[in-house]
Amino acid sequence: MVNVYAHTSQRERVLFLPQLRPLLFGTLPVIISGDFNCALRDVDQSKPRNDRSSRDLAAFVEDIELCDAGRDLVPFFTWVSSSGSSFSRIDLVLLSKPLERTAMSSEAVFFSDHRLLTTEVLIPSTRESGPGIWKLNTSLLEDPSVIKTFSRRLEEWRTLRDIFDSTIEWWEMVKKRTKCYFIQLGKRKAREGGARYSHLNARLQRLSLLQLRGFDPAEEVARVKLSLAALYREEQEKIKVLSRVRIMEDDEKCSHFFFKKTKERRPAMSSMIDSSGQEVEGRGC
Repeated sequence: MVNVYAHTSQRERVLFLPQLRPLLFGTLPVIISGDFNCALRDVDQSKPRNDRSSRDLAAFVEDIELCDAGRDLVPFFTWVSSSGSSFSRIDLVLLSKPLERTAMSSEAVFFSDHRLLTTEVLIPSTRESGPGIWKLNTSLLEDPSVIKTFSRRLEEWRTLRDIFDSTIEWWEMVKKRTKCYFIQLGKRKAREGGARYSHLNARLQRLSLLQLRGFDPAEEVARVKLSLAALYREEQEKIKVLSRVRIMEDDEKCSHFFFKKTKERRPAMSSMIDSSGQEVEGRGC
């Protein structure tokens, strides 16, 4: 679940909306709710205006395949000006398509000029899926130490050739060990990356507190931010790989196209017919 409070400035909202996309990457159902400070449609405001952030929001909802739970809300507006001359529906509850809205209402409250939204959502049972097809993270091959270590292991495996009945059997062993080696290496690198991000983020928070107390660690703040930006770029590259897009420019950004590709549903097999002719469902199939 993601709670949103967008800026009142259109310029700031345009910069803010793309930052939501990495938060929504994954296979679990998503609920996004909050004050977007812009309407999703012209009919959702008493005084329609040519707002770029509204167009960007509509494109965002379409790309991520979200459902606007309050589309038919009565009364439709969620905010009204103090004079009562203008009103709009800028508070939204957006659901990913597996989720189903069962009830929704709004009511005026004394502590805000926004109406209180109450939503009931049905969360369907999810089907468990296996690990999928393994794909080598080729960025690991850019590390000279990895190449050196793997080459040494490969030489060791070559000495085992004579104990196999055929080259094909030996080669199958090499492929399995290669897969195991890079999976374990990838997990270790991921743990190291997560620890490094936590360390850098904690340091950035401490430096920001020092700034509030009158100190000037500007140079160190800049270095930490650059390091965090580098880690973020690495995550972008991972998303490109997961998007299964084979052809792209090397400098292409992690745009909504890649997020849309990663959200595409792969064909799922829910059951199989066993040797006795019985249908078997679940993990046992």
